[in-house]
Amino acid sequence: NDEGMLTLWVEFWTRLGRQCLGKPLHPSEGAKYALMCGIKGLGSVDAPTPKHASPERMRWRGACHALCGEVFEKLVDPQRQEKESLTKLRRMSVEQFERCCEYAAITSNLSLAAFGANSLWNVALPLMHSADTRQLLISPLLRATRALACVKYSEDPFFFVGLYRSLFECYSDTGRWDEIHEMLTEAFATVPPS
Repeated sequence: NDEGMLTLWVEFWTRLGRQCLGKPLHPSEGAKYALMCGIKGLGSVDAPTPKHASPERMRWRGACHALCGEVFEKLVDPQRQEKESLTKLRRMSVEQFERCCEYAAITSNLSLAAFGANSLWNVALPLMHSADTRQLLISPLLRATRALACVKYSEDPFFFVGLYRSLFECYSDTGRWDEIHEMLTEAFATVPPS
């Protein structure tokens, strides 16, 4: 059926992209091929979420966005790139991991949520240095915390608290105290006791 073929399409390109990130290829060359696979699987890196799709296809789309996020992260080279390029690649990576978290919440997939949130946080850390880049992280960090809450994540409460702490830092610059209060209320309700 069509849904099965669409699912296989995304799965095939995601798996092929993962292979491109492997050892036989030069890292930047493999990353470029992997990105082409991700784009082929999704249609584009900013493709909208399908309205009517099976949970399996949605899960594979989330995995494909995670692949694209990893690609952008691998393309970051602080030794050869200027600050603007580094920031842009990191932002693109964060956006892909945010989409991964979106699909994780839709499918209630714990491993996808944990991988997406963890990867997003690791890529976001270098962007926490300035108020301008912190503003760009509010939506992605909020999506990551909500994806983890959706799947009732309890494996690493310290990581979960670290995500909320980073989100608090981002919100602090804005002075939007109602949103900060809402976020803190959400955090106390979702972070498991250690």
